[in-house]
Amino acid sequence: MSEKKRKINFFDVVIIALVAVLCVAVLVIRSKSAASSTTAAQMQTLQYTIELNAVPDQMSDAIAIGDSLTEGVKNYNLGNVVDVQVEAATDQTPIASEGRYVEKEIPEMEKIFLTVEAQVTESDSSFAIDGAYVVRAGNTVSVKGPGYAWEGMIVSVNRGEA
Repeated sequence: MSEKKRKINFFDVVIIALVAVLCVAVLVIRSKSAASSTTAAQMQTLQYTIELNAVPDQMSDAIAIGDSLTEGVKNYNLGNVVDVQVEAATDQTPIASEGRYVEKEIPEMEKIFLTVEAQVTESDSSFAIDGAYVVRAGNTVSVKGPGYAWEGMIVSVNRGEA
């Protein structure tokens, strides 16, 4: 059997050159997108409000402005308390004969609104505290502070912009 010796012709050189140019173009595009994503992730101040509903009425006495909060499951930093508002806890009770609901106070319970301030990085779709805990309105969060813990919901998110 005879072996054929393969010669490199003009078309082989053109194909090799095109593949090399394509590889360089992909590398340039990736490096530009990586550089732009790091500049987009700048730290900013975010205030958000957590509603703690139906908590024992003594718990609001334990909460102080400046308390550092952590997430109760994975111990993520949540920020610091900057405001506390307390209201009577309510529940919706059905009135079957009338086909409607009535809001009634729950005795010896209260609803606490914690306004929390944290440094976050913003991406296209979310805010992340320390790059780990994502803050979104509607999220349920387990809150731990010094001497208290409860589960609540993030009811509002406000950027630090004017």
